Amino acid sequence: MCAVFKFQNKIFKPGGKITARSQQGDVNHVWAGFARHEILDWWLKRGGIILDIHADSFAERSDQTRRLIWDIVPENHVIRGVLDLQSSDHRIKIVTRSATNEETKHFHHPRMPLLALPLFGATPPEVEDWSSARELF
Repeated sequence: MCAVFKFQNKIFKPGGKITARSQQGDVNHVWAGFARHEILDWWLKRGGIILDIHADSFAERSDQTRRLIWDIVPENHVIRGVLDLQSSDHRIKIVTRSATNEETKHFHHPRMPLLALPLFGATPPEVEDWSSARELF
């Protein structure tokens, strides 16, 4: 699913604010859950907005050991997100997909974040508020 992700040496977790880019520009809202790729049309019909979330790496929490297992986001890729406009404070959901057999063996988790080419420009958005991020060092 994506338990955490790392961007510019900071770790972001659910419940904290993250910055993403949409067709309308940059947004900064709370990361509050997940949206399954299989029903992404449902989110869009409810007014959801597709997002690019820039990240250097992500981690899944193993269902077996409960430890984080990290992987790199491929160069020129982003984590796909959706902005839920139905919530009063417009929350960001990370889009997930079913893990492949290899990914399930490696991460011990059935869901993965959807990694894709950016839709709204390759350069990361200007991040104004890093207050919810945790410094790595």
